[in-house]
Amino acid sequence: MTASTSDLLRSNDIDVRQLPPDVDLVDAIRQLSQDPELGCPWSWTLSNLRDDLPWYEQPALSVGVRDSETGALAWQDQPPMVPANGTNAEPIDYWLGGLHHTPMDAHTEVPIELVLRAVAEYVRTGERPTCVEWIAAR
Repeated sequence: MTASTSDLLRSNDIDVRQLPPDVDLVDAIRQLSQDPELGCPWSWTLSNLRDDLPWYEQPALSVGVRDSETGALAWQDQPPMVPANGTNAEPIDYWLGGLHHTPMDAHTEVPIELVLRAVAEYVRTGERPTCVEWIAAR
C-alpha cells in the first residue's frame, strides 16, 4: 500500500472525484480487510460532492470493513437506506478512518465482496450502488 493510500484510508471522508490517480480504493480496502493486524472495524464516508447541494445535503455511501469476510454499507440520503440483507440486528461499533468511534446502524453488515462491489460502482458512477438491494433504515 502506498503512502498516499495509507493517508487516504486514515481520513474520515473520501471524495471519490479527488482520488489520486495511483490509488485503487477497492484494492486498498480489500488489502486492509485482509490485514491480520486490522485491530478494529474501520469505516469511511464516500462522497461525490455536487456543486448544486450544500455539504449537509450531499448523498454519501458509508462503507465499513470488519475483517476479510464482513463489512458494512449504508446510503446516507433522504431517506437513509441499508442493505436488505444486512445481518446485524443492533448498531455495531466501527471507527471512522480507524480513529473515531462511529457505530454503523442495524442491518448494515454484509459480506465484504458486496462492500467491494458497491465501492467500485460508487467510484465509477458517483450514484447509490445498484448492486445492493436497499431498504429504508428502521
